[in-house]
Amino acid sequence: MATKQSSRKQPPPNPARVEAIRKEILSLSFEDIQQLKFNLPPRPPAITVTVKVERDPNNPNGRMLLVKQDADKITTNEQLAWTCPDGRLEIRFSRALAPFAGDAYEVARGGKVFSGKPVKRTSKPQTYKYSLLVTTPDGYFLTQEVSVTVVPVTTQK
Repeated sequence: MATKQSSRKQPPPNPARVEAIRKEILSLSFEDIQQLKFNLPPRPPAITVTVKVERDPNNPNGRMLLVKQDADKITTNEQLAWTCPDGRLEIRFSRALAPFAGDAYEVARGGKVFSGKPVKRTSKPQTYKYSLLVTTPDGYFLTQEVSVTVVPVTTQK
């Protein structure tokens, strides 16, 4: 038995409207497009840690690391984002004491890596030490100890 289908045709798309939607989508960041396409949850806000290699004023042939953190503390709803425009960067936490899901991160020169939200939940602020290791294109290997404090988010009732 044949079923009757609606013979009503859809109107052709409005070219001006299609072009406006296309421009709107193209103006979005890659992250926003991925979120729309795959319905991903939004990333937590990131506190940027920039690691730069500079000449050591005490040693004309030496180099030193300059670490610039947007904040010394992060909440349990934030994450860190490390970047190094001057070389390959490695970030290493102690396996037993890492506040994030991973204990080691690697970043190519000029790239950025995100930690994700802290997975260890505490009721009081906790400080974690970690090592930054940078290898420059001209062969220098530099290291520095850094710390970050994770502060629990207080819920107000």
